[in-house]
Amino acid sequence: MAITDNFNRANANPLDGNWVTLSGAGALRIVSNAVQNASGTDTDSGAYRNDGTFPANQYAQVVLSSGTTPDAGPSVRNASGALTCYFATHFNTEFHIYKVEAGVFTQLGFFTQAWNVGETLKIVATGTGITCHINGGSALVSVTDSGIASGNPGIFIYEGSIVLDDFECTDFTPSSRTTKNTRTFPLGTEVGMGLRMNL
Repeated sequence: MAITDNFNRANANPLDGNWVTLSGAGALRIVSNAVQNASGTDTDSGAYRNDGTFPANQYAQVVLSSGTTPDAGPSVRNASGALTCYFATHFNTEFHIYKVEAGVFTQLGFFTQAWNVGETLKIVATGTGITCHINGGSALVSVTDSGIASGNPGIFIYEGSIVLDDFECTDFTPSSRTTKNTRTFPLGTEVGMGLRMNL
């Protein structure tokens, strides 16, 4: 089961819901039921999901809503206390996979192809393999890197005019869900509100 966010709610700055601004980066915001960086200028900006503990093997994807130089995209394995993640992005007519580790950016691979409005960009982390895809197709870029082993999926945006929508990512680990305490009562026990367990 995937986690999704279509951002169809009131404008919010920073991005609200189960999102946390990536440490060392600018915030994201909701404007007109879509997401963009909060500054409106070219600034490294990002946020990640904080629903629970996510598996190391994870994916994230977003749809390009508007913009002609979409230096932005989905991210995986975002750290909670540092500017650290892998992200897929597009600029200079190319798709790129980047690693940013403690604020240091490293390009890991690229492929020349346009990213058109309405298309979905996806990044997948499986072990040391990192890939990016358009519209669920085969990998456009495939790299190997062991620098970041775990973290949470999210979004990374640099370009101030880019607007993204329809985020989706891997669900978090079921064991990290919050569960309510339950108690078993013998048959015939009064449990409140005048009810008796007489099944």
